[in-house]
Formats: sequence, C-alpha cells, structure tokens
Amino acid sequence: MEYELAKSVISNKERFKNHFTIKDYVKWSSNNYRKKAVKALAKTPHSFHDIVVLGGISTLTLIYNEEENDFRFLMHERSTKQGYASGIKHVIPAGEYQPLNKSDRFEMDLPLWHNIMREMAEELANKPEYEEKEGKRIDYQSTEPFKSYSNAPTNGDLKIYFAGFGLDPLSLQGEILTIMVVREHTFHTLFGKEPLEKNEEGFLISSDGKWGLPFTEKEVTNMQNMAVLAAGHTLLSVAIQQKPFLLSEMASSK
Repeated sequence: MEYELAKSVISNKERFKNHFTIKDYVKWSSNNYRKKAVKALAKTPHSFHDIVVLGGISTLTLIYNEEENDFRFLMHERSTKQGYASGIKHVIPAGEYQPLNKSDRFEMDLPLWHNIMREMAEELANKPEYEEKEGKRIDYQSTEPFKSYSNAPTNGDLKIYFAGFGLDPLSLQGEILTIMVVREHTFHTLFGKEPLEKNEEGFLISSDGKWGLPFTEKEVTNMQNMAVLAAGHTLLSVAIQQKPFLLSEMASSK
C-alpha cells in the first residue's frame, strides 16, 4: 500500500506540494508517510471527487446454535503468499466489490448479496473464483451453490445486516461492513459439519473441532489484540455490542 500511495503522490505533485515534497518520502517510516498523506488528502478542496476509492465488502459470519442460544464467529488468517494484508487476520467472507466479468457494468451486480455469495463459495466452500466470460451471467436462483445460498434467507435461517461503511486508514479503501447470521444446521448443510482448515487465500481459525470460535467478549478481545484488518476489528466491536439484538432476532424467527 505504501507503493500505491507514493505513486499517487508522485502523479499528483501539485496537490501535495504545500504539504510535503517527494524527496521527503524516503525519510519517513511507512506509518508517518501514511499519516501525512491522509492529512494532505483531508485538506484538499476536492475531497475524494477525483480519487478512485476501491470498495470492499467485509462480512462477519456468526453461526447460531439454537440449543445454546449463542454464536460462534469465523475469522481468517491470510496466507503470507498474499500480496495484500499477508499474515493478517480478517472476517470471512470478504472481497472487493466487483462485477462478474470485465464487460459488465457495476450496476448489473448491484445487489451486494451476489458479491457476498460468490465470496462465500470461494472462501467457505473452497470453490474456484467465479469469473464468467464476457456477456455471460450467473442465474443465482437456479445455479448451485448460489441457489442454496439464496434459499436460506427466505425461511429465516440466514440473515444479513448492514453494519456501516468506513474508510480504511491504512489503504484508503472503502469498506462496506455486513454481518451474516446463519443457523448452525443450515451452515452445516451449505458448507459441511467439519470445519474447513484452509482455502486458496489462507487459513480459517477454529477450535474444539467446530467452525469458528465462541462469540464471547473474551474471545473477541483476544482476537482484536492480534493483527486484524481495521474493517474486521470494527465489525467485531459492532457485533459484540449488538449481540443481544442479534440473538433475539434469531430466537424470534424460529
């Protein structure tokens, strides 16, 4: 990310000339450089109107056990082979908001649920990345595994909540924050009872032979004290605060 910021500064010298010079860049640590860059961006009269801000969708998955009336939450540790956020923990599924293929306009895949479902298939079911040929579409209502994913919300076994939108201070990437709550039996039907250990992008974090970790204040705090992406850290804070509401929502939709 430091490289991308440096490239942006160099290509927009006039915007940044009153804040710092390009030669100063090599003198700063990565952290200080980002602080200065963000400060400069904040002062520009154009705001983000002439800056491309990438959009990602980060989803915290909570698995609901009816007998215990409690959740387990899923986290993912990105492989050191990944170019972005390698070795860092994050919620799962998560990915860039993008159309299905290069020829599509973004509005053709505007339902965020479509994007989330594709990431679910790739990261929780370990399916290959879904990218159709130009002009070809996925019928989410009739094509598996998306048909099964789409059916789950209709009977109250899966619910998606919008938790907010933020700007990652490290990468300057926009993040749409969502929470997905799934009944345990439905989750097992969709992804199997045995927890997935790894996928193409890294490793899933589980304990006690079950998917995920107990969704308790202690476990959330322990996770947040590790290296976690800002979007994931925020989602954990919001979800644990809203845990009573989320539990009541699942209990009321039996």
